[in-house]
Amino acid sequence: MNRPPIPEDLRRFVLTSVPSVPFLEALLLLRANPGQQWSGEMLARRLYTSERTGQGLLDELCRSGMAAPCPAPNERCYCYAPASDTLR
Repeated sequence: MNRPPIPEDLRRFVLTSVPSVPFLEALLLLRANPGQQWSGEMLARRLYTSERTGQGLLDELCRSGMAAPCPAPNERCYCYAPASDTLR
């Protein structure tokens, strides 16, 4: 089975900007649901991990410029919001 090569820009992004597999899984979930607001609890349920880990991943995605806080009453939540077209 021949697979197409991974584009160089994507390969470089993964090697330089993705610190862990859970980070990549969280990023892919947010990207697949761009209008969704994610709390640490919601992400934790989807990734089968603790709420603390889920919140930590969201915080890390926000610091990396891949997500941004969303206004929501009574809880911290994030949305997929790449800081630039290059990151998108």
